[in-house]
Amino acid sequence: MPFGSGYNAQVIAPPAALLAGVLLASFLLDLVWPISFVPVGYTLPGGIALIFLAINFMAFAAKEMIRIKTTLSLQTPATDLATSGVFAWSRNPIYLGMVLLCAGVAVFINSLWTLLFAIAFAAVLQKGVIGPEEAYLERRFGQRYLDYKARVRRWI
Repeated sequence: MPFGSGYNAQVIAPPAALLAGVLLASFLLDLVWPISFVPVGYTLPGGIALIFLAINFMAFAAKEMIRIKTTLSLQTPATDLATSGVFAWSRNPIYLGMVLLCAGVAVFINSLWTLLFAIAFAAVLQKGVIGPEEAYLERRFGQRYLDYKARVRRWI
């Protein structure tokens, strides 16, 4: 059953819950069967850099959505379409930030499982969150969203 109603994006689950589930599952698997993939000297700087980038993508996106007074919740109808700031480069900077956060954590803790789960997470977001959200935004904003969609890439 979708998370949402006809008045908002009917996604499979809250993206933050999906992120938490992905991180938890990958941590548990890494405890049972650890597999490293990054040379030890690169884990700290590489992980911190990716996590920093991820947090900034999400923060700047949230700031833009707050600035235009639209909702950050998928449970509440969108009141406006964010198209400037980081939304001028990516239609989904928050989801991109979530995937980068997983990748950053994977590098930081040197867990191939977490990296593989980050890739799977991106696919789940694409199919179960972004697709339904795009359909909702097309219904909600019509040609304005279609023009934005033609101008800005989905991820980067």
